[in-house]
Amino acid sequence: MMRIRVLMLIAAGLAGPVNVVAADAPAAVASDSVALSQTAAWTKRKLVSFSHPLVITSDTGPWQPASCDRIYSDVRYVLLQLGARESDMHVDQRGCYGSTTRRAVDVTFSVLAPTDNAGKAPSGGFVDAQWKTVELKGNCDFLHYVTEKVLPLIPTRDAKLITVADCTRLGGIGLYAKVLVPAQQPASLP
Repeated sequence: MMRIRVLMLIAAGLAGPVNVVAADAPAAVASDSVALSQTAAWTKRKLVSFSHPLVITSDTGPWQPASCDRIYSDVRYVLLQLGARESDMHVDQRGCYGSTTRRAVDVTFSVLAPTDNAGKAPSGGFVDAQWKTVELKGNCDFLHYVTEKVLPLIPTRDAKLITVADCTRLGGIGLYAKVLVPAQQPASLP
């Protein structure tokens, strides 16, 4: 059974080349897999009470809660990697600084959602988009939390549930999915 799961991960491209990064920091693993075009529209989403597992801040330091600044930068990075639009992303940190028991932030953001072109145009209009493969590498507990808390808010294809044990075995690759991003426009000739 274990061998079959490992073979499935290899077939899915999860055991390919990876980038070396700090153990706690999420990182995007290079992937050049981009699918065909898709019509999409920007859609508002809200992520409530996003937290972080315990982190080590030095080689010999104890496990401790992540700082509010760390939560802020990690959630922004992850959402941007998963196709969120930076221009209207808002991270509300008031709950983080106001709590002594559980630091968390709320985030409002927009992501591309597929459309069928049959209905009325959304207020922002239609956007040419494409599916892009995203693999994130880093703290396996954090990426598992992101898979459970963030990924349901993002339209995806071929999302793989990677357990913490499999993530550790794969060198920290803990999130794999295809997400919608704006289609790249061909370069114009001078």
